[in-house]
Amino acid sequence: WSFCACKARGIDGSQQQSPSPVWDDLFEQLAAADPYNRQKSIHNGNLLYNHSRPWIDHVSLQGYEDETPTLRAAYAKPLIWDEVRYEGTLPQSWGALSGQEEADRFWWGASLGVYTGHSEALLRPAVADDEQPLWWAKGGDLIGSSPARIGWMRELFTAAGLVPLDFGQLVPTQEYFRQAGSPVANQLSAPGAFYYLHFSRTGFWRVPLPNSTRGWRLLRLDFWAMASTETHLPPGVQEANVEIDSLPANVIIA
Repeated sequence: WSFCACKARGIDGSQQQSPSPVWDDLFEQLAAADPYNRQKSIHNGNLLYNHSRPWIDHVSLQGYEDETPTLRAAYAKPLIWDEVRYEGTLPQSWGALSGQEEADRFWWGASLGVYTGHSEALLRPAVADDEQPLWWAKGGDLIGSSPARIGWMRELFTAAGLVPLDFGQLVPTQEYFRQAGSPVANQLSAPGAFYYLHFSRTGFWRVPLPNSTRGWRLLRLDFWAMASTETHLPPGVQEANVEIDSLPANVIIA
């Protein structure tokens, strides 16, 4: 279940002085009426709800990307970027992402320890506006170029032997390249065993690594081609040299 605290769903949240009283009552009624205890959250409007409430299972967030690390740490609950705009061909900016832009948002979210929601708003040619079978509004078949790339990403993160912990147990940080002066990459890791880096700057970077008796695998990921290039780092190596010449860029060291 997910409530939506926004004007577009029929409630003008901009007039509320507090995000809590009305929603608390609705959540309590819903919890009492649902014997299956299905997952519950709230899609924010201009005010953020108090997601520490016991009936909230996960944080459903639109916007606030820069505050995501703080919110994730504060609530200690799974965090979902509920709307990151859509792969589509609508005239509105929210429905006009390229497939590459849509897919990259999943890597960006993952680097912050966030689950990302997908949607699609691709217009079919020679179809009247009111007949368009937009997946965003009506469901049906996905025809965009991002779903396959997102699926490849999921397979990578769930591959046996690569990621040692469940996604929710991995630790996000933006403080890995302190010598750079400003953030170079978001990093999601199981310290000492797995590091995923989503780079925001080009350049030549040295990634410090703990000593490993088995060495390290360095995978340069081309999410659009759905391919990876692997380099083996021998035991005793305590840094990986990574050159980033274009963005987006994703690297896994495991």
